[in-house]
Amino acid sequence: MRLINGRSSTTASDRRAVGWAAAGLGAAGLVVGLAVAPVDAAQGEVYRLIYVHVPAAWTAYLSFFAVLLASINYLISGDARWDRAGQAAAEIGLGLTALTILVGMVWGRATW
Repeated sequence: MRLINGRSSTTASDRRAVGWAAAGLGAAGLVVGLAVAPVDAAQGEVYRLIYVHVPAAWTAYLSFFAVLLASINYLISGDARWDRAGQAAAEIGLGLTALTILVGMVWGRATW
């Protein structure tokens, strides 16, 4: 992050580095949740899906909260950047909601 006129500015390489770090940490969490976590005595192997289901649901909720904040800021300021930010957050939230439902169906079917 650089300071320009006393204000912080992120460059494309900074955003790219944060993106790669997030992707790496997400992949590591997925491996730990699906391969390293112990097997549940009652549910067996399918229990590990909960390590994907719950974080996906929470992140979807946070994405839609970001849509709310971006929409309010867009209505107040009229700045198109807020509109684009809300649209991007909505796309992420929609994908994660679909993942939550899909994993929940698989886990529920095997559990019930």
